Amino acid sequence: MVDDVNKKFKENLKDIVGDCFFSVRYYSQNKGRYENYGSLLLNVKKHLKGGESTAKEHTFTAYDLSAKHYRSFVISKTAFVKCGNMYTQDAILSGKKNVIRP
Repeated sequence: MVDDVNKKFKENLKDIVGDCFFSVRYYSQNKGRYENYGSLLLNVKKHLKGGESTAKEHTFTAYDLSAKHYRSFVISKTAFVKCGNMYTQDAILSGKKNVIRP
């Protein structure tokens, strides 16, 4: 059940974001607060050793152009994704284009 939700989130996120830049508001456990990460891209293969992602099932990985490395985000700690509009975690899971206005 959880694997299906994670798979659906990743598929819908790819549909929403496509090849565009996006940003994520994410709860950082280490820092104990929400952090914003911008200039992210999906489907980047640059500098990927072995050609396969080693990320866990409950995460999604994006390339951070600002930091010039990959970042993995735990799906359950993602507050929203912004790609033109803001998409909440629930909106991404539902696959609908429900957005929140900034």
